[in-house]
Amino acid sequence: MKSRTTILHSAPQRASVVPTRAWKALAVSSAGAVLVSFNSTATNIAFDDLTRSFPEAGQNIVSWTSSGFFLGLAGFMLVGGRLADRTGRRRVFRLGMMGFVVSAALSAVAPTIWILIGARVLQAVSGALVLPASLAMILPEFPKERHGTAVGVWAATSTIASAIAPTVAAVMLEFASWTLLYFITAPIAAITLLAGWRLLRESKADSAPGRLDLLGVTEGTLAVSLLVFAVSQGPAWGWTDPIVVGSLVTAVVLMPLFVFQSRRHPAPLLNLDLFVERPVWTANLANFLLHVAGMSSWLMWPLYMSRVWGWDKFTIGIALTPGPVFSGIATS
Repeated sequence: MKSRTTILHSAPQRASVVPTRAWKALAVSSAGAVLVSFNSTATNIAFDDLTRSFPEAGQNIVSWTSSGFFLGLAGFMLVGGRLADRTGRRRVFRLGMMGFVVSAALSAVAPTIWILIGARVLQAVSGALVLPASLAMILPEFPKERHGTAVGVWAATSTIASAIAPTVAAVMLEFASWTLLYFITAPIAAITLLAGWRLLRESKADSAPGRLDLLGVTEGTLAVSLLVFAVSQGPAWGWTDPIVVGSLVTAVVLMPLFVFQSRRHPAPLLNLDLFVERPVWTANLANFLLHVAGMSSWLMWPLYMSRVWGWDKFTIGIALTPGPVFSGIATS
């Protein structure tokens, strides 16, 4: 007869119970990530409407309503994550959501294309504060063995939001204007901010943050920003344009310097040791490939359907709907 101890150890262990508060916090943080993801792709389908509203600008200038967003988001993402670890993730998340409210309202009432581009860059910087903080602050709410569930839900919602944004934008532009497309973010961000005020708890990095790596901040931010700028403007200005070439060369020089600085600094802007962990680098690689494939579809297909096939906005929205639906089924 087996001993009582053996029976107890052989019994299946119960899965950790996730508190209700943790799911509510996950919903709030995911809402912040959804806002960032939605605004990263919703503008793509509004290019023609923006060009008609600002005829003096031209398509190259109007395209910066999207390029400027990606430039600000990519350039300040690492800084946003570091600030969240140092000063408090909930505090940085709140600051980012406040910036979203202001930038969304400013985008909707922008009288010139340059003010609109500036508002979009402000929105991107706000998003760079929201994204890393929104993920990091919910993990302490979940048992360690359920972190994968929390990260999966957070990542799935933001990815689906990026995919479905052109569909929603197409329908809104068919029955309203691009100003509503931008303004709708403001009240949603305000509600998310208020909900987070009650449901989110403050947390910081477990290890001592140390002094801020100012050299790493400069190198990393410039390297990423210049690379995004060159890739965005290369097709329009030509890959031999001196500014494009200079941006690419500077980015190529700064990137290894940033890696070297991150290896030697006691509290680097980017902790490269994390990428030794297989789940970290595989998740980042999968996310990179997904967005490379997705961004080409979310940007090019709406423009192709509109300019080549001559479809109206509502038809484009219906045509784009199956992709996000099946994405949601596949990730659930």
